[in-house]
Amino acid sequence: MDFPLILSAINSANAAFNMVKGFASVSTEYAVKEKTIELQSQLGTLLSQLVEIQLSMSNLAHENADIRNKIAAFVDWDRNVVPKYQLVNLAKGVFAYRLRNLPGDGEDEPEPEHHLCYGCFQNRRKAILQFSGYNNVGAILMCNECGKPIINHADKPPSWGPVSVSRRDPFPGY
Repeated sequence: MDFPLILSAINSANAAFNMVKGFASVSTEYAVKEKTIELQSQLGTLLSQLVEIQLSMSNLAHENADIRNKIAAFVDWDRNVVPKYQLVNLAKGVFAYRLRNLPGDGEDEPEPEHHLCYGCFQNRRKAILQFSGYNNVGAILMCNECGKPIINHADKPPSWGPVSVSRRDPFPGY
């Protein structure tokens, strides 16, 4: 909050109060009009300072609400998301977070097995890695948030193997 504004408003209110006390000693109509104008000026200054204080308080209330929401999101992430995932090594130097198999999560339907992007997880974003195909060393998983590809060496491309030819008649009796 802007403390000089509050002090200034208090000083303006004090000056207006002292002017009102001075009205008792004024004897002529001209002096009363002069003091009234002076009082109106002081009250206008006081009113504008109070409006500024109210705006400052409103801005502080909005900032406070934003900070509280960010803190709640941090607490929610640490309490509800982090315990559900485990850091796994997909290959040498290749990491991702895998959904843990926790009994009794309280959910009716369990989440399907999936991996989350390591970099996005560190930035408190839940980005599921999507299968994008195979290369010669493993499955390519793409992060749709940061765009990074990750190779899962444990998931090898399917091997079609050699083709075997049967010499038997596939349709006997025809």
